[in-house]
Amino acid sequence: METSQETDSHESDTIELPAPTVWPMVAALGVTLMCGGLVTQAIVSAVGVLLALIGGVGWWRDVLPQERVEHVPLRPPAERARPVVPSPAAAESLKVGEAGHRVRVPVEVQPYSSGGLPWRWSR
Repeated sequence: METSQETDSHESDTIELPAPTVWPMVAALGVTLMCGGLVTQAIVSAVGVLLALIGGVGWWRDVLPQERVEHVPLRPPAERARPVVPSPAAAESLKVGEAGHRVRVPVEVQPYSSGGLPWRWSR
C-alpha cells in the first residue's frame, strides 16, 4: 500500500496510461471473420462470432472491475520540447517570375488527337 507522499512523487514524474492489451485486435479479427463469412462459408462466420465473443470478454476483464494501468516516465524538463511561439509577422506573397516562379503558362492545350490516343494517329 502506497502512502500519500509516494503517490504524489509517483504522479509528478510519470503519466498514467491504460495498459496495452491484445483483446481489441482479437475482437476486430472476429468481426472481420463474421463479415467475411457472409460471402464465403458459414463456418468462417461461426469462428468470427466465437473470436469476437472471446475478444469482448477478454477486453471487458482488462477494464473491469479495476482498469489496468501503466505508469510511463516523463522526460526531464530540460529534454522536453519547447512550446511553439507563433510569429507575429505576416507571410509575403510571391510575385510572378520571382525566385524561379514559373512565368510561362501554356496558352492552348493540345487535343488528344494530336498524339495522346493511338487510334487517332492514322487519321
